[in-house]
Amino acid sequence: MRFIIPFLALIVLGMAVIPAQAQQRGCNSSHEAAVQFLAKTYNEVVISMGLASTGNVLEVLSSDSGSWSILITAPNGRSCLIASGQAWERLPVITVGSDS
Repeated sequence: MRFIIPFLALIVLGMAVIPAQAQQRGCNSSHEAAVQFLAKTYNEVVISMGLASTGNVLEVLSSDSGSWSILITAPNGRSCLIASGQAWERLPVITVGSDS
C-alpha cells in the first residue's frame, strides 16, 4: 500500500503535462476506438478510472492474463495510451479503520 499512493500521485501529477505531449505524439484516436482495440487485442477491460482537475480521464485496463494499459482521454474525446505492460495483480480493497 505504501507504494501505490506515491505511484498514483505521480500519475496524477503527470496528467497536467500529458495533453501537450499527446498532441506532439499524435495520440488522436477516439476513446471508443482505443477501448475496443484493447478489448479485442488484449481482452482488457476498464478496472478503475479517475478524473483529473484538467478534465482528463485516466483509465486503467487489465485482462485476466495480466496485461494492462493506462489510457488518458481528453475532454474532446481523444485518447492516448500512455503505458502498458504485463503481470498486473488485483489487490484486495483494504478499508482504513476497519476491524479486519
